[in-house]
Amino acid sequence: MLNEVEPSEARLRLGGQVVEGSVLENGETLLLTVTDGRQSASVIHNGVVPQLFSEGQGVIVEGTWDGSSFHSDSMLIRHDEQYRTEGEVEYD
Repeated sequence: MLNEVEPSEARLRLGGQVVEGSVLENGETLLLTVTDGRQSASVIHNGVVPQLFSEGQGVIVEGTWDGSSFHSDSMLIRHDEQYRTEGEVEYD
C-alpha cells in the first residue's frame, strides 16, 4: 500500500473500507482510517463528504501522500448495485 510510496505532490487514488470507530470531524476536516484488509492508512480529508458516507463504507479518495498521511480533497463512495427507497417493500 502507501508505505512503499515515496512522499509526493503527485495525485494518487486510495481505495478501501473506512475503519469502524476511526472517523473524527475536526471543523472542516474529516480524519479517518482506510484499510484494504491488510494495511491501513490515515486520511485527512478536506472537501465535500458524500451524503452516503459512513463507517465501514467503501471509499475512494484522491489526493497526495506525505509519507505518513494521505491528504484528500475528493471522495467517492463505493456501493452495491441495489437501489431502494426508504421503507420500500419487496414483493415475491
